[in-house]
Amino acid sequence: DAEATHLLGIVALRAKDTKSAVRLFRRAIAADPKNAEAHMNLGVALSLTGNRKEARESLEAAGRLKPGSADIQYNLGRANMESGSHKSALKHFQKAARTLPKSANILGALAIVQMQLGYVKDGLRSFKKAAAAAPTNSAAQRNLGIALQNSGNSFAAVDAFAKAHRLSPDDASTKIHYATSLAQVRRTFEALPLFRAALQAKPNFPGSSINYGLALKSDCRFSEAVDAFQKALVERPGDPQIGSNLADAQVLAGKADEALATLRSLPDSRERDHVTNQIANILERLGRFDEAAIEFESVLRRDPNNVWAYAGLIDGRCRGLSTSEESTLVRLVDSGSLPHREYVRAAFALGHLNEDRGEYDAAFARFAAGNRIRAREQPFDIGAHQRRTSNAIKAFSPDVLSRTAELATESDLPVFVVGLPRSGTTLVERMLSAHPQAHGAGEFHDLFVIRQNLPHLVPGWTYPACVAHLTRKHTAPLAKWLLARRRTLAPEARRVIEKTPAHVFDLGLAALLIAAPKIIHCCRDPMDTCLSIFTNAFGGQHPYAGDLRSIAAFASDVARMMRHWKSILPVHNVSYESLVEDSATVASRMISHIDLRWDDTILAYRSVNDPVATASRWQVRQPIYRTSVGRWKKYEAFLSPLHDALEEFGEPY
Repeated sequence: DAEATHLLGIVALRAKDTKSAVRLFRRAIAADPKNAEAHMNLGVALSLTGNRKEARESLEAAGRLKPGSADIQYNLGRANMESGSHKSALKHFQKAARTLPKSANILGALAIVQMQLGYVKDGLRSFKKAAAAAPTNSAAQRNLGIALQNSGNSFAAVDAFAKAHRLSPDDASTKIHYATSLAQVRRTFEALPLFRAALQAKPNFPGSSINYGLALKSDCRFSEAVDAFQKALVERPGDPQIGSNLADAQVLAGKADEALATLRSLPDSRERDHVTNQIANILERLGRFDEAAIEFESVLRRDPNNVWAYAGLIDGRCRGLSTSEESTLVRLVDSGSLPHREYVRAAFALGHLNEDRGEYDAAFARFAAGNRIRAREQPFDIGAHQRRTSNAIKAFSPDVLSRTAELATESDLPVFVVGLPRSGTTLVERMLSAHPQAHGAGEFHDLFVIRQNLPHLVPGWTYPACVAHLTRKHTAPLAKWLLARRRTLAPEARRVIEKTPAHVFDLGLAALLIAAPKIIHCCRDPMDTCLSIFTNAFGGQHPYAGDLRSIAAFASDVARMMRHWKSILPVHNVSYESLVEDSATVASRMISHIDLRWDDTILAYRSVNDPVATASRWQVRQPIYRTSVGRWKKYEAFLSPLHDALEEFGEPY
């Protein structure tokens, strides 16, 4: 009996007796050659035995007999995927999905092949449909999360993984994916406990050590991050990405020499020049510029066209370029063949080289060329930014900020140094951190992280409107996290100084979390500040920086924001020009503002050996100099657009 034999084959297949299943399906087909399901199941069984060619032939026979069967089309799609025929697989999955449009299995398979073929939007749409079709299926929610994560939609990925975790709270792999996504949006206060629970159950889950290390590093747990990255390096010996992260964590943990040893121990590979550039970068951060030059030179011996090494030599003031080296860099820049990031970095480096020689026309031309690329890569919408600033001023009203007694945690540990980039924030942070009872944390971005996550913590409200709906339930754990990050860095310090210029838009959050936060606002001649922004190739996202008019508009928004904060919060103003002219008096007033006693070590801040990660790493290790005051006058012939824009938007100070 053909059908009875076919059913026996299915029983054997489910019992994992594949050989018997193949034999029974063949007998069923011999008894009834037109049994499409028997042909399909024979194909499935043959595939499990590794006989892909015959498996595909059986599935194709089933497809000819019953082309409208969703199951047959689905299995044909899987067979084509296994053989690498992704376009054929796509067609079969699409046919299956048309017949069964709410099958999570079919939609999930369709999504995978769409993503593999580069149809990212279609793939995400199919993953979302699969998750909607199986709302109680943890795997479907997890797969959606992975797809969202890989496409850069981190916040949506968090929501998908959260749902998967609720459905399967004990599944270690789901926990690790969820923890990784939380860490990517910097919610490390939630990510780390999940990581620990998951790694106890599944300590060798692929990639977990490096993701755990990244979360620990983000949370300022640098020694623990070192341990995690070292474990990851044991799992994947010589991996340059892991080695790079390990070295960075070691530097932040105060183990710079170990970091250099880590990088030097990595095997020679095509990543070697990147590793050597990182070694040089660490040496620059430590102020060891002569040693950094030696590393950059070793890169150039292997690769005479390495833009990063040339730029490092110039911007780190390690040494000048020889005539032939400069000619090579000019040729590379003018060839038009450099990737955009390299072009921008090289153009700015050449601009600084021209400026050092007093060639201001040539320097400005280089800066302008680099900025044209930067503006194209990171466009800035002046109107949208002005609206965001106005919304923040409206949301953080005196009434909202009057709730600090109800919402905020008492602490005098954090000090926030804010202002426009290039306004002296690094110098102020370095001076204050030289005090024996203070610690310099560099750039933290934690208020920005909290701002990004508030709409997810206060569902139903967008930022900044959500701040009016905060309760102690929201603010207490956030304040605890903010303070713990600082305390982890410096257990004995009375003040932890962090300088994040962009926190100028987030000081209201600081006040809702920490009662009476210590705030120092750095300001500088707007022409000098805006020009300095225009002539520095910042890393990260600074979309306003590529155009003089955009910089002026951004500076005006910063000024508007600061006028609002100063009307409500205690803010201490520091003028860069005054700091340069009379550093002792200005420093004394800063120390008084943060309630510490004067200590002469503040004026010896250059001797502090902590790494400096910002663009000011060379300047802050030099004696205070006045040459940057009025620098804009050297470029006056080119700055009428800046001057006009500052008049249009309003002088920042």
